Amino acid sequence: MPRRERRLGVMYIDNDKDRDVTFFKRRGGLYKGAADLSVLTGAKVAVVLEKDNGKMHSFGAPSAKPIVDAFLLGHPPTTPLTNRVTTSRIKCLQGEVARLDMENMKEGKRNQLSIQHMKEIQDDNPGMEAKLLFSKEEDLSLEDLDRLFNDLLRVQDDIRRRLPPLHNGCNANTRSSKSTMWPAKYGLPAEESQTMDLATPEWELGMKSVKDDQPIFPRKETPSTMFLP
Repeated sequence: MPRRERRLGVMYIDNDKDRDVTFFKRRGGLYKGAADLSVLTGAKVAVVLEKDNGKMHSFGAPSAKPIVDAFLLGHPPTTPLTNRVTTSRIKCLQGEVARLDMENMKEGKRNQLSIQHMKEIQDDNPGMEAKLLFSKEEDLSLEDLDRLFNDLLRVQDDIRRRLPPLHNGCNANTRSSKSTMWPAKYGLPAEESQTMDLATPEWELGMKSVKDDQPIFPRKETPSTMFLP
């Protein structure tokens, strides 16, 4: 595993993209620290930042503008910064942020434990199967992916071979239970109903004794001779 480069201290970042990423990350941490300070001590905090391109960024707890105005004028603000409802709402939101941060930290610890447990399983099972199952897709070669796919297909075939006996047994029980219910429903003897094909529709049940060449409904016989008046 390659070693990480040792930090040489706080230095100016020459790359523009890396510098922007660092600015926004550190700005979020600075704002969070200011909000925590306001919640813990009740202090009114204002943070003003000017980026290297001249763009201004500000944050205040509860609000930055009244605090900055009071600082520039040299006296405290004459009107309250926020009312009680707004203050209560801000405290509620800050408490929610703290709760989410705690959950995020706990989730990170659980992920670390899962990774550690996965590594322990890999150490206990040094075979190729454990390597294929616990590796990321991008870390596997085409040959490894093909081998993993074939192993999964074999597992699927094994499951299918085991399922049909259970499925057929269930169908047999269902068919036998249905056949015992037919005599009471259609008024047929039990031995006759048991030999009946369950796949036959109900409307064909009354036609079992009718021959193929015999019409279902009797035809009216026409007289051979007709009498004229």
